[in-house]
Amino acid sequence: MDEIPLEGVTLERLNQNVRIRGEIYKVHEYGNSSKLVLNDGENKVSAFIGGWFKEGGLHYKPGWCVELEGTVKLYQGELEVVVENAGRVAIFGC
Repeated sequence: MDEIPLEGVTLERLNQNVRIRGEIYKVHEYGNSSKLVLNDGENKVSAFIGGWFKEGGLHYKPGWCVELEGTVKLYQGELEVVVENAGRVAIFGC
């Protein structure tokens, strides 16, 4: 799957799988689950990551970069990329 820019996460891609990359701008914690807000300098996209990520001993913080694959979903009127498993997330220094 080819990587798309964050600006490419649009309604036209609803329910499609995408691969995106960006710097972690913010982290919102919801129990074990998290919503990462990714930033590429011009655009921001939210990515929802289930509790399986932290349960596996993996972690992340603002300022790190991430590449992930997930499905574009609409949640409370906003588009987000929902990541289904840890094999779809790669975290690295920016």
